[in-house]
Amino acid sequence: MANYDGSLEAEFPRHTHHGGEEFIVVAGTWHDDYGAFPAYSYVRNYIGSSHTTKIKEDGCTILVKLRQMSKTREEPEKSSWSLPALVDLKMGKERDVQKFPLFSSPLERTYAIYFPKGTTCLFQ
Repeated sequence: MANYDGSLEAEFPRHTHHGGEEFIVVAGTWHDDYGAFPAYSYVRNYIGSSHTTKIKEDGCTILVKLRQMSKTREEPEKSSWSLPALVDLKMGKERDVQKFPLFSSPLERTYAIYFPKGTTCLFQ
């Protein structure tokens, strides 16, 4: 989890993701060379992609995973989409555990899982 405070507006220098990067914007808005991605956006930056990131006044919190991609399966340099179903969850419209597929390939499957407040989980 990375949290960028909007009161400290900043720009990060151009950098390259040698093993790829994917993240969900949890709060605020993520800004980079490809556009602005509000809360509940899922973003994948493929191996070798590069960008300059800007943090603006609303700040940004992301749940990020780095260096997990494989060159065995080519992908576009950048892909992203909104997760409107997660917006409904924030509004309290769902009461059950929900699983949202984000990305799938023969090498990888990525999901967002929503647990309602008060859910108890046992992981083994």
